[in-house]
Amino acid sequence: MNRERQHGSRVDDTSAQSEKQPTQQELSDYRRRRIGRIASRVVIGGYFASLPFQILQTDIALNKMNLEDSTPAVHSILEASLPENNDQATVFIDGFASQDGSWTTSKIADTLQIINDSNIWALEYASGGISIPAIAEQIAKKAEEENVTSVALYGYSIGGMMALETANELISKYNINVSTIFLDHSPAGQDSIRQSIRNQASPAIDAIRWFHSIGIDIEYSSIARDVVNLLFAEDISHLGNTPINLMRDQYLYGTETNTDQSIHQLGKTTPTPNIVYITSSDPGSDYMVDVEQSEILYEEMSDEYQIPFFVIPVDGAIHSRLDLTVEQYAEAFTDAAPLFDERESDFDTYDYIAQVPLGSRYDTSKEQDDE
Repeated sequence: MNRERQHGSRVDDTSAQSEKQPTQQELSDYRRRRIGRIASRVVIGGYFASLPFQILQTDIALNKMNLEDSTPAVHSILEASLPENNDQATVFIDGFASQDGSWTTSKIADTLQIINDSNIWALEYASGGISIPAIAEQIAKKAEEENVTSVALYGYSIGGMMALETANELISKYNINVSTIFLDHSPAGQDSIRQSIRNQASPAIDAIRWFHSIGIDIEYSSIARDVVNLLFAEDISHLGNTPINLMRDQYLYGTETNTDQSIHQLGKTTPTPNIVYITSSDPGSDYMVDVEQSEILYEEMSDEYQIPFFVIPVDGAIHSRLDLTVEQYAEAFTDAAPLFDERESDFDTYDYIAQVPLGSRYDTSKEQDDE
């Protein structure tokens, strides 16, 4: 009940803030940034116009060949805490702008074992881009090498959408049991990605498509990456050295994947895997994903296709920084862990974890009392 009132007042506070007029300094800063961006685009356009076409194409061809020869990899991070669980594994699949999830996985591996004691593995995407069949193949190979017969997939953000399709590939092609799919702050589709994020990404995607229209695969150019790094160093510092083509694939995956189709296919498997949605106790704080909308959509899809659905709220969860809230994740997972031993069809795990039914938990139109 208290949570509903807090959520309602958060919406009201946001509405009040939206009426606040920007100061002169804020307007000045905005104009300065916009002029800078326009000027930078002019410089980039002029640079590539003057660059000999043959040099650019050679640069692209060499990088494309190197990147496309790469394959995804699955890294071992932590062994199961109990020997009898060595035949199980949880694979962490990271989200946007991350190529190798090993570092993040190493920070939360012990915490993941609270909810699912198993070997903990981390996916490293291929530099050349995303291929679900290739990802599933590498997971299957590692499972065979280590005598693992059952896997859980832990997808973070956009990685959750990939986890759904990877699960179907593992089940249908490799006959591997997928016990659970964790969707941590994962969008349910394009509309679940914040508009501000889509606004930032769209110009880059449009630019890549324009270059494609004139026969240039600009995302493979190291020269282009160096120019962008030079001009927009402050804006893209958080992207590190993740290949542009991989980030393109990750973003497009988040905007174009049909999650309903993926979950529908999972509903046809026996046994069906659990789907666990991990959200924030303050959904509005997620700057990248509308986790409130995503949770509702995933719950509706799972219910339609009769897939067991769980929700675990984590206090203070910060998008893209699981390492900063490990203790909060551990507390939330400890509370929820006993429920994963229950698979009876009449057991309403969702209501038990969330404390209140989905509809009322996000219904801010009703006044709630303290009783």
